[in-house]
Amino acid sequence: MRQGKFGVVAGVVLAALIVGYLGGLFFPIQIPKETVVTSTTPGTADTCMKSTASAVVLKGPFKKEGSYAFVTSLPEFKQQGDTIEQKERSQLVLCEDEHAIGTPHSPHDDVRTLGRGRYSHWIDTLYFSTPDNSNPESNGHTYSVVVPPASPRG
Repeated sequence: MRQGKFGVVAGVVLAALIVGYLGGLFFPIQIPKETVVTSTTPGTADTCMKSTASAVVLKGPFKKEGSYAFVTSLPEFKQQGDTIEQKERSQLVLCEDEHAIGTPHSPHDDVRTLGRGRYSHWIDTLYFSTPDNSNPESNGHTYSVVVPPASPRG
C-alpha cells in the first residue's frame, strides 16, 4: 500500500509526540520557579538602609509601559544617568522598603516585558519594575533611589 507525503509526515509527527510524551514521563524536566530578584549589583545590599537620609522616594502617578515597566522622571539625577556613550554610568540603586532590588542597566524592553525588579536609569528617566511585577502605586511598598557614596581610593 502506498502512502502519500502527508501520511508519512503525519506518522513522523505522531511518533515524535509519543516519544516526547514518554520521555517526559520517565525524564521530567525541572522548571525552576520564578524568584523575587534582589539586587545583583555587588556591594549594594545595605546601600538603601545606610542611605535613607539621601534617598529620593518615588511618588506616582507613574507612566506604565508594556506589561511591567513604570516610568518616572528624575531630573535631579540627569547628569548621572546612562547614555548612549556611557551605557553603565549610573550608580543609582533602586530600593523597595529600604532594600536594594533588581538589575540595573537593564534593556528597556526587558523591564517592560520581563520585569522582576529590572531597571534602567536613562539620562533623567527611571524605567523600573517591581520584584513581583505588581503595581508600585498600589502594592503597599515604598520605592526609592539612592546613589551610594563614592568609596575612598587608597
